[in-house]
Amino acid sequence: MDSLTHVELSRRLVAAVGGPEGAAIAALFPQIDREPPTLHRLHAHNVQRAGPITRLGLALLSGGRPPHGSDGYELQRFEAESGRFQAYLRGPLGAPPPAGPEAFEPALMAFVSHLYLDTFNQPVQPFAPVAVYCAGQWRLWQMLGDFRKRLYTTPLIESLRQQLFADGIWSSLEGRSVAALTEGMLLRLCALSRGDLPAALAADAMEVMGLPRDAPARVREAVELLSFIEERIRAHHLQCLQAGDPAVAPH
Repeated sequence: MDSLTHVELSRRLVAAVGGPEGAAIAALFPQIDREPPTLHRLHAHNVQRAGPITRLGLALLSGGRPPHGSDGYELQRFEAESGRFQAYLRGPLGAPPPAGPEAFEPALMAFVSHLYLDTFNQPVQPFAPVAVYCAGQWRLWQMLGDFRKRLYTTPLIESLRQQLFADGIWSSLEGRSVAALTEGMLLRLCALSRGDLPAALAADAMEVMGLPRDAPARVREAVELLSFIEERIRAHHLQCLQAGDPAVAPH
């Protein structure tokens, strides 16, 4: 998905858990691997790097120094992307740069939300290099065919975003915890792999990121809610992209 859609989803997730609004900017942190193009989605788009990248990004955007041992490539890329990230903080987020330990866990959730939402655009490898298999919205892509150029080079993306975030489903996120929503997104990524990614990877990822885990019942509730949210996102994709396009299969 495009950057603004990532930010809008992240903003709702962070608000639902009572986190500082600026933490939502971490939804864009996986994009530091956009340069060089040959590395895009192959370095930062996974949970293994989520913790170090999020700590570095929060430190730099709040005016602090990079943590000891920060990766040189990641530091260079944050410096290059800083202006764009700050523009989102001043603009769509309207929030100060995230600072303090209270921002870290909501920011990690925001980071994971990028991997999760990207499943609507292309296959993702959220657990690489531990498990290299992909997750994606396979059935939706079969129904839509070659949709990306039309979606991202016309005003359709704005229409989709407006419809998506006008949906009343987002109020259902209220009262959930960072841990439940994050593990829920990880479990959905496993489920979207068509059996290639075992659910145990979600628990391993929570440990790698240093996030506590919520009660199993609350995680199951989060998974059910996220599954329903995916249904709504798929429906909005179909509604926008099928309009006046007989080449797109009906649903």
